[in-house]
Amino acid sequence: MKRKVLSILIIAVCLLTSCALTACARNVDETFFDFGTDIRVQIKGKNANKILSEIERRYNELDGLFDAEKTSSDVYKINEASADEIIKVSAETYEILSLAKELYKETAGI
Repeated sequence: MKRKVLSILIIAVCLLTSCALTACARNVDETFFDFGTDIRVQIKGKNANKILSEIERRYNELDGLFDAEKTSSDVYKINEASADEIIKVSAETYEILSLAKELYKETAGI
């Protein structure tokens, strides 16, 4: 009888432990649209939903800066500006353009 009770107790503990661990390790698998394509993000962990929200927010922010078809984006403004026109861009856009210029020099444009 003690053996049967012990077996049931062990099974119950295993089930409860696995349920608790599963609740802590949430799986998030979502797809959103930015940069003209679907972006799929898979995250597992306690803060998966919070992290996913931050990732999607950052993608939206960068898409807003670099989308050549959005009239509010830096890339659109650059494309529409005349050659001698000075325009204000975000720090991210400036950093990417500076890096592109540096890489162009290092590779002779190849």
